[in-house]
Amino acid sequence: MQQATSSTLYAIRLPVSSKAAGLFDGNVQVAQARPHPLLPGHIGLVDSHGVYYVVRLGEGGARPTVAAVYELQLCTGNNAAGVTTSTGSSSGSLFPQPVRQEWRAWEPLPDDEGLLLSHRGSGRILYAQLPLCEGERGAVCLFGAHEER
Repeated sequence: MQQATSSTLYAIRLPVSSKAAGLFDGNVQVAQARPHPLLPGHIGLVDSHGVYYVVRLGEGGARPTVAAVYELQLCTGNNAAGVTTSTGSSSGSLFPQPVRQEWRAWEPLPDDEGLLLSHRGSGRILYAQLPLCEGERGAVCLFGAHEER
C-alpha cells in the first residue's frame, strides 16, 4: 500500500550559532523590528527572508546578543504531519524546506507561546507556535484571512 505524501508548515527553533553571526556582520537585511512586549530589554527582528530573531539589547556598552532564532519550514514527504501510522511509525520521511518569504506583518502574542504573522503577497494570517528549545518545531496554523492591499 502506498503512503500519501503531504506537506505541513512548522516553526523551527534554529541553533543561535547558525544565524547570529550574520545578523551583526551586515549579511542579514532586517526588514522589521519592534520591542518585544514580554521581555524587557529585548527586540524582535524579522529579516527579508522571514527569519525571526529575538535579540537581547546590550546594557552598559555590551553588545546585543541573539536569544532565539525561528524559521518557518515546509516539510513534505510521507507522513509529514508526524501522525502515527497504522504500523506504529510516527517519523515518516521528512524533507524540510525553509519558507523564504518576507513577512508583511507580525505580532507576538501575550502568552509568549507564539505569534501571528502574514507573508507579503498573501491574504492568510498564520499562528505560529514558537518552540522553547533549539531543534524543536511548533505548529503553524491558519488563523484567518484578509484582503491584500
